[in-house]
Amino acid sequence: MLERNLRHENASLECIARERQDKGLAIMDGIEAMFAPVAKQCTPSDPLGKAIGYANKMWNRLKRYALDGRYLIDNNQVERM
Repeated sequence: MLERNLRHENASLECIARERQDKGLAIMDGIEAMFAPVAKQCTPSDPLGKAIGYANKMWNRLKRYALDGRYLIDNNQVERM
């Protein structure tokens, strides 16, 4: 919803990045904090363990989304093409 509203309002890339940092980083930090406790409950070969391992490896890349207004949250536009 945040993304759609910002794009609809033709917000600047700086404004988009600022809003993501203000509203999105806290959510992302909360998700990241859940990785370690959940990972302790499963083995690395379990499907959930694999997913958490993959997410941990990709987390810094994913977090760039919140720091840069140029990045899109999804690739729906590319997939539709």
